[in-house]
Amino acid sequence: MANKKAVPVLKSRLDFIKIRNKGFSVGVNKWLLLSFVKNDKKQLRVGWTMPTYIGGAVVRNKYKRWVRENLRTFSENLKKTPIDVNILLRRRDGDFYRNVTREVFNAALFEAFRKVESTSI
Repeated sequence: MANKKAVPVLKSRLDFIKIRNKGFSVGVNKWLLLSFVKNDKKQLRVGWTMPTYIGGAVVRNKYKRWVRENLRTFSENLKKTPIDVNILLRRRDGDFYRNVTREVFNAALFEAFRKVESTSI
């Protein structure tokens, strides 16, 4: 049974390629990047790129969970925005991603989506 408040996710490789080739990018800080492109689905769809350099499966899944939890709390206007978004965590030194707190990540993600929302596609 699907959660009615869940934001649709990107799964197709072609969706990610379209974002990379035709989309825009917003960098919030040195480690978080959002790429986005307008879609014809009339709703927000989100995907994420969490390479193994982020950490083990536990760390990567933690970030995915934090993204999903944040997206549930974002405004309805953003959820109705017809864009596809790919969240990318850039390479950092050592155990950087193990030491990022939830509050820091939430603030960075909120700022990134604020920038996306203010950008006219």
